[in-house]
Amino acid sequence: MKLRYTAFALAALLSMAVNVSAQVNYYANKSPGSADAPSLENKWNLAANTYMWAPAGGASYVDASATPGNVYHTNGYTVRAGRIGTTDGTASSVFLGEKLVVDAFSSTSGLTGASSGSAILLFELAATSTGPRLGVPGSVTQGSYSANIATGTSTTAGTQHLRFSTGVTVLQGTLAANGYTNFSIPNSVTDVLVTIKSAVIGNGDIEVSGGSAGSAVANGWVMWAFEDLRGWTGSTILVQHKHTISFTRDIDFRITNSRAALTFGATSIGFLNLSANVKFDSSKVSWGTNILPDGTYTAAQLNALWKTGGYATLPFASGSGTLTVAPLLPPGISSQPSDQVVSEGGTASFSVTATGEGPFTYEWQKDGFAISNSNSATYAVTNAQMSSAGQYRVKVSNAGGNTLSSAATLTVQPPGFVNITTQPVAQTVIIGGTASFSVVATGDGPFTYEWQRNGQPIANSNSATLSVPNAQSANAGQYRVKVSSSMSSVFSNAVTLTITVAPAPVASGFAATTTGGANGAEVLVTNAADFKAAAESSSASTVTVLGQISLASVGGSVRVASNKTIQGMNGDATIVGCLDLSNGGVTNVVIRGLNITNPGTTPVSGVYPDGGDGIKVRNASKVYITHCTLFNCADELIEISGGSDNITVSWCEFYYTSAQTAHRYAMTIGQAGAETNPMRVTLQGNWWSSLVDQRMPFSSYGYVHQFNNYFNTTGNTSGGVASDGAQFLVERSLYSPMANPLSKQNVNTSLPAGKLRIIDTTFTVSSGTPLDVGTDVVFTPPYSYEMIPTAQVAATTGIQAGNIDGAWTANATSASATITAPTTRLLIGDPFTLTAVPAGFTATSYQWRLNNIEIPGATNITYSVANGFAANAGAYTVALGRAGGNMVVSAPATIFLNSSVPVSNGATTGLAPEVQTQRGGGGSPSLWFLGLLASTTALRVVLSRKKSR
Repeated sequence: MKLRYTAFALAALLSMAVNVSAQVNYYANKSPGSADAPSLENKWNLAANTYMWAPAGGASYVDASATPGNVYHTNGYTVRAGRIGTTDGTASSVFLGEKLVVDAFSSTSGLTGASSGSAILLFELAATSTGPRLGVPGSVTQGSYSANIATGTSTTAGTQHLRFSTGVTVLQGTLAANGYTNFSIPNSVTDVLVTIKSAVIGNGDIEVSGGSAGSAVANGWVMWAFEDLRGWTGSTILVQHKHTISFTRDIDFRITNSRAALTFGATSIGFLNLSANVKFDSSKVSWGTNILPDGTYTAAQLNALWKTGGYATLPFASGSGTLTVAPLLPPGISSQPSDQVVSEGGTASFSVTATGEGPFTYEWQKDGFAISNSNSATYAVTNAQMSSAGQYRVKVSNAGGNTLSSAATLTVQPPGFVNITTQPVAQTVIIGGTASFSVVATGDGPFTYEWQRNGQPIANSNSATLSVPNAQSANAGQYRVKVSSSMSSVFSNAVTLTITVAPAPVASGFAATTTGGANGAEVLVTNAADFKAAAESSSASTVTVLGQISLASVGGSVRVASNKTIQGMNGDATIVGCLDLSNGGVTNVVIRGLNITNPGTTPVSGVYPDGGDGIKVRNASKVYITHCTLFNCADELIEISGGSDNITVSWCEFYYTSAQTAHRYAMTIGQAGAETNPMRVTLQGNWWSSLVDQRMPFSSYGYVHQFNNYFNTTGNTSGGVASDGAQFLVERSLYSPMANPLSKQNVNTSLPAGKLRIIDTTFTVSSGTPLDVGTDVVFTPPYSYEMIPTAQVAATTGIQAGNIDGAWTANATSASATITAPTTRLLIGDPFTLTAVPAGFTATSYQWRLNNIEIPGATNITYSVANGFAANAGAYTVALGRAGGNMVVSAPATIFLNSSVPVSNGATTGLAPEVQTQRGGGGSPSLWFLGLLASTTALRVVLSRKKSR
């Protein structure tokens, strides 16, 4: 029985012998004896021997192999190649002609029996299962197939069909699709894969569809895999009847055939397999009536956009390649040619870097005229002469258009010239850093160099690069270089060296008047010896630490002298050892932007025999420590003792690691039993962190103002302790889960017990003694200060506390406020009015305080007392609210009554009388206060009576 066929408009290179004789065209059904058929052996329509091609009827066989190198035309007839072989169909066959043309009826044949509308070449198996099939050609000789329409028309009626049988078929060679060529299958053919290795050429349109008439419906998987369409110049590839077109080789039709379009027709729309990357111009891919928008699509993206091609279980697109629809743009240029200066006889080279869709072509131009043989991305001018000077540019082209580069100037100089091609660049460096200037000169060398600052030569500056190490403010200025050859010289551009100095520290709290090494020398140090020399110098200076410096080689500590700023260059600046401020009344010291550690090795009975304090402040004053990270010190992270006064520690981080197994103490303020005067200390915005165990802080005789501190020391033993003579004012701080967060004690009963005043502070107590109510009357700070809300303390200190960026770590600007108070002496019974004065901000609320205790109802910008009595004397402050929840507490105004002491507005601390009043509505008045209140009331009655007489 006869098998069904697959047909397909591709051509295969079949084995053929090389024909050295003249080519002869043969036409099916041609009358014998004509000029085109001189012998019976080469007639298409006569029975012959051995290798035969059968007409449609299959009754007689013709010889198509006796004479290699000729062209055989179907001439509008259906010819079954599958009948190749002997008459019994048992022998294989080889087509030896140079080309087999599937064409419509040709009038040149002189025949009238063929149809002019179509021609079909069927690749059909012989009658037996072992019969021959037209398949892969031999490796020695090859033939090719061509599908032509003699009239050149491209209509459905003139469609040429190439049909193939069920199975896998591979065609090689060249297929000339000169007319409208249809690749099709008979009805009911299933599971066909046709790989078209043929190089497809010709300008005819291509259709992939159903049966021989182009109308049948494929009921199985039929795929047409095209490997080489680069030579095809037709306008449309039509896919329908549920067939699949597959692109197995990358192709950019915008370059090979800009009019090419891929259409999935409205009749039983087909499928797409992307085994390669395919590109079409805009609007050239359609699915039914839908135009695919510009873009690059994967199979998955196409499936999301379009429906399936007809099989409910099959997606429209498959494969790992991409389909791009976009216009082909002209090239871009990412690297332009640059100006060149060469001496006469030298070589100049211009180059360009093109971007976009290649391939690119290049045409260099001089002064707008094309330069012959300049067809690469680089163009060299050799043996340059004066006439070579001019403007050079290049035209870069692709299939999408062309782009002109910018013009570069070629300057040709006489021998001995000097030209600077790379100028020095302005520099901005941190004080103590290194600045570097460099220049590149071309011309007739060798060259000599002389660098200048502000027009004056710099000694020993005789190379193309100038380095300025340890740059100081005096090094700032204008720098240039003179480059000379044996015959000429030229100056570079003058550029500026700017020295950036860290912003001057702005101290706060009790240490507000501290200036450190301001106006002194700037010194950058990188080793212990230089650091010791600078820090212990008697001259005012700012000492900047670069890198990590261990003080082990200088005894483990440095005795910092007065009028010093010790600061880090950046967040990595570290001192390993102790900064010792105990050398006979040290004063006016700033320590900022440093990491400080002084660890021990092995503890003995819980104490480290080596290591020590991180910072030791003894008998010192006006010390401002800010933005330091202190960790793993064998004794204290910070010790403040020996009568030290006016100390501020702000925005520091304190922590230990597991390497320190004992004595994990943070801060001591005052040695127990050794202090004789109050030590005034401000602790602001500090983060007391991991594994700190005790002393946060521990104080004897310290007047400690704490605000906005964050304690996060889970697992500790104790927290802050106000011991003998100490007073703590704690405001807007946060104590996370910890043991004994804040307590007071009286060890030496000959001294006053410790006192606590706590305002707007949050505690989470994990264990230990009950929390003190914190209602004691304590000192009033003599300065104004701003606080963030308690709820923001953890987040803010976590970001801002510690050494972030050395001396360049910025502090938020704090607002301040004062109080306008009477300037005359007040006596008992005199009235007085106080007025809040915010500095540069608008207050949203007011709350007046007396001796740190809120005055009920006193919530206006002014506070008035009609008759002043002893109970009205003391230190007044006002807490001013700001937008966002911040609070500014004013500097105090101290009111004295019936005294020769003048009124003070924030000038002294003015220790408050022993008045204990309810804080925020809690607590009870003391007996002293009740007695005072009774006596003053009686006095008011007496005075009133005297006035009534």
